[in-house]
This record gives sequence, C-alpha cells and structure tokens, in this order.
Amino acid sequence: MTDDKPKKKRAPRRSASVVQDALNPERQHRRQTTKPRDAKVQQPRKSHGVYAKFFPDEVIEDAVRANLTDELIAMRCGFRNGVLTLGRIAKDLELPEDQLDVEQRMDLYKLYNSTTRAMDNVLGRIVQLEKTIVEIPYIVESTEAKKVQADKDRALTDKARIEYELLKKGKNTGVQVLWNLGFMNKGGKGDGD
Repeated sequence: MTDDKPKKKRAPRRSASVVQDALNPERQHRRQTTKPRDAKVQQPRKSHGVYAKFFPDEVIEDAVRANLTDELIAMRCGFRNGVLTLGRIAKDLELPEDQLDVEQRMDLYKLYNSTTRAMDNVLGRIVQLEKTIVEIPYIVESTEAKKVQADKDRALTDKARIEYELLKKGKNTGVQVLWNLGFMNKGGKGDGD
C-alpha cells in the first residue's frame, strides 16, 4: 500500500544574481554568497558570556565577585546620594522668586518628583535585599529538612515495597509482616511493668 504518486517539489528558491537595494531601488548589486574575510573584527572574549561586548572585563569580573551584601551597600549609597540631591533641590526651591523664573522652578519640581520616585525604588530594593539576606539561612535549613524528609519517605516506601514482596511470596508459608503504626510503646510507660 504505497503511494506511487510523485512528491510535490517545493518552489525553487530565488536565485537571481542581482538584488535591488531596498533603500535605493535604482541601485543594483550582486548578491554575495560568502562573507568578505578581509577585515578581521575583534570578537569579545567568550569567558564572560553575552554581556562581554557591552562591559570591560574588569567590570564583569567585579560583578562576578559581588554578593548580596555588596549589592545592599551599593543601594544604600545610591539612597544616600538621593537624599543629598533632594536636599540640594529643596534648597534651590527656597530661593526667592526674583532668582528663579517659573520654568526653572517647574524643572526643579519635576526633578524633585523623579528623584523621590527613584529613591522609593531604591528603598524598596534595599528592603528586598535585607529580607533575602535574613531569609537565606532559613531557606537553607528548610531545604535540608525537606531533603531529610524526602529521604525518610523514600526509605519507608522501599521498606513497604519489600514487606509487600515478602507477603506476596510467603502467602502459603506462614510468613507475617508486623506493621508498627506507633501505637506500641517501646520500653516506655504503660508497658504493664
């Protein structure tokens, strides 16, 4: 049951040797099939990944060495600079009307508002970093506890599977598996001693 129909051929690719320039339709040029290898373009080093072409190596190396505490310090420095800037703007806004025209005063108000918004963002980031730094030990502890619980659950599952196999094999041999559900005291009070 094979189809002897010939497969449809796809449309041929454009193989025109002359291409029109999209920006200048009167100009025609030949399509290049290979890239010119005359000029060597210096490629960024691959050791720092995608952003190596945007930043110098020493900047990227500093960023790699930075941790959350460094980021927190940088945010606090930015917040301090914002406070100083707001103080300067407020001082300029207090100048008498003859020293500031209306446009300058409006520009100062806009600058004051944008600085306040930027400081709110920085303050929010500081709070997030503080919270993250405080929560890291609890996250690690919780992760370890979850690993221990998963290992314990896996061991109990393996034990139950082995006991099931024993029961299945020893159906007629009299083999019994005792299930300890935690109701029995092990040497504690209430043993009837």
